[in-house]
Amino acid sequence: MAGQLPGGARRRGEAWAAAAAYTLLSVALTWPLAPGLGRDIPKDLADPLLNTWIVAWGAEHVVRFLSGDLSAFAGFWNANIFHPAPLTLTCSEHLFAQAVQAAPVYALTGNAILGYNLLFLSSFVLSGLALFLLVRDLTGDSVAAFAGGVFFAFAPFRFEHGAHLQLLSLQWLPLALLGLRRFVAGGRLVPLAWTTLALVAHGLSCGYYLLFFAPFVAAWALFEMVRSGQLASARRWLGLAASAAITLAASLPFLLPYREARQLEETKRSVLAVAQFSADLAGWLTATPDSRVWAPLLPGVDRPENHLFPGLLVMLLAAVPFGSAAVGWFLSAAPRSRRRAALVFLVSLLGGGVVAHRVPWPVPSLPAVAGPGFTLTPVGLMLFLAGALGTALVVSAGSRRQAARVTRSYAGFAAAAVVLGVWLSLGPRPTLWGIETGLPGPYSWLYEHVPGFDGLRAPARYAAVAVVFLPLLAGLGVARLRGLALAAAVRAQRPAGVHSGWLVAAVAALEAVCLPLPLNRTWDTPGLHTPPPPGHGARPAVYAAVRELPREAVLVELPIGEVLWETRAMYHSTSHWRRLVNGYSGYFPRSYIDVRAALRDGLRDPNAAWTALRQTGATHVIVHRWAWYRTAIGARLARGFEERGARRLGEWEDDVLLELPPL
Repeated sequence: MAGQLPGGARRRGEAWAAAAAYTLLSVALTWPLAPGLGRDIPKDLADPLLNTWIVAWGAEHVVRFLSGDLSAFAGFWNANIFHPAPLTLTCSEHLFAQAVQAAPVYALTGNAILGYNLLFLSSFVLSGLALFLLVRDLTGDSVAAFAGGVFFAFAPFRFEHGAHLQLLSLQWLPLALLGLRRFVAGGRLVPLAWTTLALVAHGLSCGYYLLFFAPFVAAWALFEMVRSGQLASARRWLGLAASAAITLAASLPFLLPYREARQLEETKRSVLAVAQFSADLAGWLTATPDSRVWAPLLPGVDRPENHLFPGLLVMLLAAVPFGSAAVGWFLSAAPRSRRRAALVFLVSLLGGGVVAHRVPWPVPSLPAVAGPGFTLTPVGLMLFLAGALGTALVVSAGSRRQAARVTRSYAGFAAAAVVLGVWLSLGPRPTLWGIETGLPGPYSWLYEHVPGFDGLRAPARYAAVAVVFLPLLAGLGVARLRGLALAAAVRAQRPAGVHSGWLVAAVAALEAVCLPLPLNRTWDTPGLHTPPPPGHGARPAVYAAVRELPREAVLVELPIGEVLWETRAMYHSTSHWRRLVNGYSGYFPRSYIDVRAALRDGLRDPNAAWTALRQTGATHVIVHRWAWYRTAIGARLARGFEERGARRLGEWEDDVLLELPPL
């Protein structure tokens, strides 16, 4: 029946079926999150809980604005943490696109964790669907498109960064690429409009991605113009310029506060700090520790941001568009052409060997593979491959024609993007097993010359470029294999058994298994109890009293400075939105660092702690006496504040609320 449906209805039906399948896979591959959507936090209680608070903060302002409060965003950037520091939302990602998505759920339920978890799950579903639509548009093959979507939605990178909602929010980019393709091909404004909307959402979802992907989007637009023969089309150029201008105009209000915050307090990352969070070449052969298939086989390097192995099947299929074309040509060529191709191949190998042997490379300590009469380092292998390719292009006109054909293909564009993304992920000083390779690091140019890059901590996140374009290549590879299978079946006059694409999707899902998804991860903090997950159980009664405090109240919660306790305070602040001296984020203001140090030593130097507390402008203090193994510590802190003029407003279980005297 599906084949009898009109084309548009059939394509919509395929998209809905794909969305349903991605939803089921998302629930299965993130189990056991689904039963606890309103109470559990995926991964740990640090960054995910920070992002839960950020989304709730943004959703609160969106809901107020839509309810008629036209001044709702007046204090948006001065979030209720790290008081009295200004522009505290700029200490991390603003996640405004996610806040808009979560606003309806937040308005209906007030459950910040539910809103966060729905965003978390939907990022898998929407990512799969977005790449499905792009690959189907490129190939016309819905099965290959579904397989490509599985590779994208459940890439190991996504599970490795399950604690970073901003890095999961890649779903907008394939939609932007699809819209650009359709606009350039047909000149219609509707695809251009959704391209612009997708680019705005993409940039407002993740600051890293706003910077990282902008050149790739521009390159894709130019590639489409060349490929479609529209370079002379004024309509296309005007449309692209308008889209870029609207995207920039929508993004600027979310960029300028970061610039202002940087002028107030230095946020530049040192080259050494950036290098520590760059990818190592060996990191690309290191599996995420949560992978059930690859973690035991590819433990690799133990460095932050370096569990980058993308999976075996996706890499094999990504090679198909190139390998199948070469093999197909060789098998169909005349004997004389085959002999000429074999000779070119041998000459290319010789040229690669000469380059690898003769070009000096001043890093002798790199790991090497030794054989009879040769020693080959990874850099030597790169030189060999570059020399072989260069030799082939010099000696063979056929090689030059094939290279030109590849540069005009989607597979060629995607492959170049993958290579460049991997290279940029290596940061300013590319290394292998921690040893500098001597390879140039183009990221260093970005760090030195492009505004914003010197404030980013982790170049390794350029791996996201490969996360997008490698599944695109794999989808093209599946389509190519299915096309070859269909052609072989037609030649053999037998039924076409081309449903292996579904098997590819199933194997891809199995390879992605990282079950069970960790929930509510914590760790021990010396001297302190570990607080329970904040979504479990009733909200502590002390926060009902905090809601009754004046809106201008400023709160300090003790203990201060311990991550799990800080994110707990931030989460519970979503029930009252009073300002906090506490906080946790990607960057810590100097004022917070100073008061944190003084209050941590509150018993050792009570006078200094009291002075630091008063300097923050705090009006109230909550002492969670049960937080310390030795409960007398909390009691002594509360008593010390009372001795200096604080007034006890009440006790709820082991939580004490104090009011500080006016300054």
